[in-house]
Amino acid sequence: MAMAMAARGRPSPRAPARAQARTSGPMALLSKFSKLSPKKANKGLLVDELLRLTRDCDAGFNTRPAEREQISSIVQELSAFCPKNPLSRPELLGRWEVRYASKPTTAGGPFKTLPGRIVFPGQVAIQEIQEPDIIINEINFKTLGFVPGSVTQVGTITPVSGSAFEIEFPNSTKRVGGPQKRTIELLYLDQDIRIARAIPREEGQEGSFYVFQREGIEFELDDQEEEEEREKREGRDEGVKASRTRDQAVAAEGRAAAAARAKEEREAAAERARAEREALASRKAMAKELFADLSSAARESALLAQSSAKELAELEREGARMERGASSARMLIEKSEAVVRSLVDRLEESQTDEAALEKELRASQGELSQVRAELAKTKKALSFPMRS
Repeated sequence: MAMAMAARGRPSPRAPARAQARTSGPMALLSKFSKLSPKKANKGLLVDELLRLTRDCDAGFNTRPAEREQISSIVQELSAFCPKNPLSRPELLGRWEVRYASKPTTAGGPFKTLPGRIVFPGQVAIQEIQEPDIIINEINFKTLGFVPGSVTQVGTITPVSGSAFEIEFPNSTKRVGGPQKRTIELLYLDQDIRIARAIPREEGQEGSFYVFQREGIEFELDDQEEEEEREKREGRDEGVKASRTRDQAVAAEGRAAAAARAKEEREAAAERARAEREALASRKAMAKELFADLSSAARESALLAQSSAKELAELEREGARMERGASSARMLIEKSEAVVRSLVDRLEESQTDEAALEKELRASQGELSQVRAELAKTKKALSFPMRS
């Protein structure tokens, strides 16, 4: 990716003055761009209005639905002012803070869920882009509001066009949120502001977009410049001099109203601080209760483990007794098998002896028959009379 190298930590040039929420709207800013072309003036007004709407919005969590619609409309209009081939511009490099996300939970994953924001308040999401193709997502926070911490996710960038690139986190643990692979399109880029859109991977899904502010840039109200422009307008208006006294009175009333607003803001800030202290105390109480529950659960687990160990030992002893009984039974079975084998052998021998006796008996019977035949012959011979 053809980009000029930007040193990490190098302070960025001072941002041009931007009008903040205390201005009276886009019409009050029009004279600041009177010397610019209509296109540039419109671009400046859009950027200023975007900065006003995303100021102190906690990456979008504190933004009302109507303001979200305005922001989406402004982003769509600003996309027409995006420089050609923004991936090749050196302004892309550096550390960028997430100022607004159309889906706030996507700018931090589990850390942006309700439990994550309670346990890890004060979150600041940073995205850093380095040469040649390195991207780093980082979330800084304070655990329970007072222990600093951070998590990072390092990936690589692969351009797919002059304004879009694919991010891949090869060894992602998903601790910072988002898929392992995603495609990003740059909608707008200047020295201080960057707008990017996550392109959905499946048709029908709704993508999200992000407004980034270069880290270390503070957009402040330039009172001197506004005063100079106001004086120029008064000089061009011939009727202003005649009504200066009236204008001064109106200005005095405006200062009084501004003082009243400042007082209200201080009181609101004090109320917010009190609410934050109460929230911190509540989080500490919740943490203490959680630790107590965990300790109780740990003690119960330890008792259960001891009881299980005793039962296991008893089972092992019972198993040993059963093993000894089984061994005795095996010995008896072996002895019985030996006795049976001996009886079988003796029976076979008896059967063999019986067969031999039967053979001898048949032989004796044969001899006896022969003797009987001889006796018969002899008797017959003895029974004949003798001749003279």
